[in-house]
Amino acid sequence: MRQSIVLAIVFMLVLQPALYSFAQEATPEAQRTKNIEYIEIDVRTGTPIEIQTIEDIYPSKVTEGDSIFLMVTKDVTVDGYDVIKQGALVRAEIYDAKEKGMAGQAGRVAISFKTVEAVDGTNIIISGSSKREGDDKMLESVGLGLVCCPLFLLMKGEEGVIKAAQTFNVFTIALSKIKVVKK
Repeated sequence: MRQSIVLAIVFMLVLQPALYSFAQEATPEAQRTKNIEYIEIDVRTGTPIEIQTIEDIYPSKVTEGDSIFLMVTKDVTVDGYDVIKQGALVRAEIYDAKEKGMAGQAGRVAISFKTVEAVDGTNIIISGSSKREGDDKMLESVGLGLVCCPLFLLMKGEEGVIKAAQTFNVFTIALSKIKVVKK
């Protein structure tokens, strides 16, 4: 009886994983993925990418240093291969954010584009930035405050907002090698 228990344990520890592995390799999916061939495509410096904001970016809701995400609007193709797909994430960083203020001061928000995700998961470094500033009403506020009524000094400027679906053109700033499935 002890021998059968020992044999059962040996089977479970040694042979069963080997049989499971063999069965997995024999599946049609495993055979297809084994035969896939990859090549490297060079994404050169200066490759253009069109991106857009996903949601409104308000200076009152972000602070300097915050990361935000945008998305690619069109596939980027190099040498006949898609290296960046539409919908890929773009990481950007807030480098200036100031809320609208008293005495007619305008709000502003500025972003710097950092990286975009390629089809193989590589983050490609990109260059570009955008800044939006609201209308400054300081002259009106101070002028009316001094001439008419000091309450005009409480008037605020407009908030600078980068609207959702705003498109931007950015460019790669370094050579990147991206793995794609060979056609």
